[in-house]
Amino acid sequence: MKPFAYSNVALFAIGPAVVGVLGLITVPLFTWVFPAPVLGQYAIMVVALGMLGGLVTLGLDQSFAREFNEVPDVGALLRASLVPGLLLTFFVGLALLLLDGEFQRLMWGSEYKTAGYAFVLTIVANFVGRFAGLSLRMRGRAAAYSAGMVIPRVGILVGVAACYLFLRREHDIEVLVWVYAISSVITSSYLCIATRADWTRCLEAKRGFPQTKSLLRYGFPLMVSASLFTVVGGLDRISLRVLSDLAHLGTYAVAISVAAAMVVLQQAFNVIWTPYVFSIAKTDEERTLAVINRMSRVAVVLLGTIYFAISLMRDLLQPLIQHSYHDAIDLIPICLLFPLFYTLSEITVAGSNIARRTGNSIISILAALLIGVVAALTFVPGLAGFGAGIASALAGLTYLVSRTEISCMAWKVIERRPIYLSAILLLISAILCGRGEVALYATILPLVLHVALLWKCYVEATELAMNAINPRRMR
Repeated sequence: MKPFAYSNVALFAIGPAVVGVLGLITVPLFTWVFPAPVLGQYAIMVVALGMLGGLVTLGLDQSFAREFNEVPDVGALLRASLVPGLLLTFFVGLALLLLDGEFQRLMWGSEYKTAGYAFVLTIVANFVGRFAGLSLRMRGRAAAYSAGMVIPRVGILVGVAACYLFLRREHDIEVLVWVYAISSVITSSYLCIATRADWTRCLEAKRGFPQTKSLLRYGFPLMVSASLFTVVGGLDRISLRVLSDLAHLGTYAVAISVAAAMVVLQQAFNVIWTPYVFSIAKTDEERTLAVINRMSRVAVVLLGTIYFAISLMRDLLQPLIQHSYHDAIDLIPICLLFPLFYTLSEITVAGSNIARRTGNSIISILAALLIGVVAALTFVPGLAGFGAGIASALAGLTYLVSRTEISCMAWKVIERRPIYLSAILLLISAILCGRGEVALYATILPLVLHVALLWKCYVEATELAMNAINPRRMR
């Protein structure tokens, strides 16, 4: 792997940025091509793919990344990491095909002739592409890595546009899952071609790899945590599928897709933040603490600004999306909160990572899952999509608070007041938006309070931004 270079950051971040833009283009197109129940089926399919995709790796993708720079034979490492999960993927795929009717009824409420095959094909393609993408990331091939993120979005956009223009049959979930599957296969093929040297070494490697058990010991607990977190992240859609109907889920899926802009920011931020904080923690813990506190203060300003900007401008989407989906517009603010809280927690959890106390993460996940399930059972039956958004936001807030407090106990106490104050104000604002309150009370008043109560954070963030624009001011 190339050493982390900040000149490479832009290339790594450009992938998530382009994905965000393509997502904003794709969402309105989806609403004109597919009815709400189909988008509801699509939303639950994406959650299922995320859960199964994490399970079949057995956590060996994380082991592969951890050992990449430690072993002399990357081909043997890739083989050892790939084979157990590939076998599990085969058996999972076979089971899904044998139970095709039951699985489709559970997930989509109906059976489709070939949708099960497309779903299994997607699992296989995503599994192989996961390891190929990791190889690119570990080798520092930023441009190729970003291209691997953009290609599937382009494929879905082109596929859906082609369906709208040329396909005369009903636009049901079977069409959409095949679009997704073909896009995944194309992406996986590109990633494998881009990493063909590693695959050649993998095929040439000896069968035995002495550290297979140690790879599983490291990766399996991480897989369990990641799978549980996937459930937490998809709890809103799962609860709507179980406690409501596909039409409400489809409307909610539109709001989630718009809110995915926050996920893009989170991915780009993680590329920069984690390597940076580890690089300074090696030499100066006090400086690291100061950097974490400063980043926390700047983050509440940046993320708060993004939240309020999207909340205030969300009505601009009305002419772009099909009128039957207009209820999704008021759900956008509440859907922004889970990825926003997660991004904040990535800053506050740095202490646990520095202290190598990552095993405590399961406590935060279980706490978030418990609160999310209770909230979903309480709010979804009566409030449908809005209730699912509240449950997701409360789960995210629980995850942020528990992760932060555990990190403070594991390492050093960080400044938490701005984070918690901002989170509470944003949650109140999002709930008011979801209730359909006028912008004065739902967005503008919380924005004024956010600026007034966190004024010092805004001043600090403004000074940092001005210094970045004009470095001479720092002299």
